[in-house]
Amino acid sequence: MILTSFLIAFAVLVSEACRTGFYGWKCNQMCSFFCGGDGSCSKYTGYCTFDCLPGRTGLECRSFCPFNCGGSGNCNKYTSSCLNGCKAGYTGSSCRFLCSFNCGGDGSCDQNTGSCLQGCKNGYSGSTCYWKY
Repeated sequence: MILTSFLIAFAVLVSEACRTGFYGWKCNQMCSFFCGGDGSCSKYTGYCTFDCLPGRTGLECRSFCPFNCGGSGNCNKYTSSCLNGCKAGYTGSSCRFLCSFNCGGDGSCDQNTGSCLQGCKNGYSGSTCYWKY
């Protein structure tokens, strides 16, 4: 009888949802301030339910997106890949690599391939402007 009562009480505790913004067995831990949407997170892990607030990444949205993300600076919550390309002069999914110093114009290059978007500086050729002529 006592064991049955305990199991029923435990099942109710586990199945009850926490109020928005809280998690944990007793729903007394706060979700990250940087969770987007309605600010909710998983009752069991504290991982944000929706996307992060702009400029944040990670399961709890506590990390910053890479500094060189373009546009609004947003990135993928799971991979930290920049969603709006890179700032001029940077390439790679997380915009952590420099474009060739020989890219023309503002020095920007394609986020995925590193190909210079505005041609090459004088004296250089090729898609990434590494060939000197």
